Amino acid sequence: MSSISEGWIDEMTNPREVESKYFRGMQYGYLWWVIHPEKRIYAAIGNSGNVIYVNPEKDIVVAVSSFFKPTVFDRVDFIEDTILPCVVLMTNR
Repeated sequence: MSSISEGWIDEMTNPREVESKYFRGMQYGYLWWVIHPEKRIYAAIGNSGNVIYVNPEKDIVVAVSSFFKPTVFDRVDFIEDTILPCVVLMTNR
């Protein structure tokens, strides 16, 4: 099994500004959205609710496959406000 090089992860998460009022200033890099540049948190956000959320600092990956249409930010907020606190509670047991 091969792995993804650290250099490619750096390149695909290298922020590129998105010029649109709909993206809260979020940055984009090769099919990955840079959610929190200072923490190097990024996510692949697909159509209708599919998300792969990666937080390398905490060594956490969250994948959601569902119909969750409101906005891109609702999906990220759902992961950060609902799923991650549950993961932290489970890992601190």
